[in-house]
Amino acid sequence: MAPQNKRQTAAKAPVVSKKAKVEAAPEDPVIAQLTPIFDALATSKLPAPSCQLLRAALPHCFKGAVDELHEYQRQVLELATASIKADEDDKHTSLKAAEEKEKVASTAVETSKADSEAAKKLVDEKLEQLDNKTKEVADATAEVEAATQAVDLAMKNKDAFLVEKAAIMAEPEAFQSVLTELWEPLKSSSFGAKEYRKRDKAIAQLVEKLAPLGIEESLLDGVAAALKQRQDKRDGFAETAFKFLLEAFEKHQSLLAERVAGSSTKEQEHEKAVVEVESKRSEAQEKLAAREKEHEQLQNDWAELETEAKKAQRAVLDTESDLKEAQVELDYAKVAVGSALEVTEAFLKMKERKEVAFAEEPVEPVAPAMEIEAVPDVVASLETEETSTAAIVA
Repeated sequence: MAPQNKRQTAAKAPVVSKKAKVEAAPEDPVIAQLTPIFDALATSKLPAPSCQLLRAALPHCFKGAVDELHEYQRQVLELATASIKADEDDKHTSLKAAEEKEKVASTAVETSKADSEAAKKLVDEKLEQLDNKTKEVADATAEVEAATQAVDLAMKNKDAFLVEKAAIMAEPEAFQSVLTELWEPLKSSSFGAKEYRKRDKAIAQLVEKLAPLGIEESLLDGVAAALKQRQDKRDGFAETAFKFLLEAFEKHQSLLAERVAGSSTKEQEHEKAVVEVESKRSEAQEKLAAREKEHEQLQNDWAELETEAKKAQRAVLDTESDLKEAQVELDYAKVAVGSALEVTEAFLKMKERKEVAFAEEPVEPVAPAMEIEAVPDVVASLETEETSTAAIVA
């Protein structure tokens, strides 16, 4: 018979289905009422350890009759009340600070807008001045151009006159050459009998040279005929013609002398005209330079004002952004104050209901001979809460 060494199978524990519903323990109504108060204290200036101790000790203060409260529990209630009130005061203080900040930010926006408008006005005024000065520069430039044209014309007239003067100055010498080379030889019959062609050619040249003098044509014809005669054979008619011709020569020479003398005066007039137009051009150039300098200064001033205006515009945007932030903080502060007031009201109502409940509760007689045995665990718990409350109060 084979040995029976098989182990006996251990009994399996019953398996709980995953779908089994676990019923949650009912929430303590006192803790449910205190939860908003604990949340408010957690966001207050109360240190975290103190909040934790209040969270542990405060629910016990609302259990049992008021006259059964331990001294440390009374202190816990007083501390909680003071902490809630202090948090409410802090929220009011924050609200006042937020209101002041919003007021300052709003004033800053108004000031920045006023500054921006003033800066833009200065830019517009300076731009108008710049436009006017631009027109003045254009007018001054046109004056310089006109003055330059006047100078060019005066110089051109002067140069043309100098050419004319040179011709005037050469006229007496040229006329004297006509007399010396043509008139005198013909008058003195210097040409021989066989040089009649040369003589006739000289007579023709003399008549051609004398034609511009405005001498009567009949006199020139008579002189030409007389010059073909030998000097010793000339009659009174020839001598009369020569006499009138000599008078014409003297008249022409006097006219030439006057033209030479007048050319100097006229040259001075041209020089004076050139000086005058050059002076006017210099004045126009100085005026243009002054206008251009003023225009440059106005342009620089306008650029600086434009930069300041852009800074002022950015300042408006910055102050408006600060105002929005201040308004958000103010809204948050108002909500915080409202929440703090609700917490204070809820906590005071809890205290009030507890005191009213105690006042209406009938007093049960206590048996004088009854003795209550102290439970070590309860005593230890009370001692621990006393120590914690003492630490909070401290």
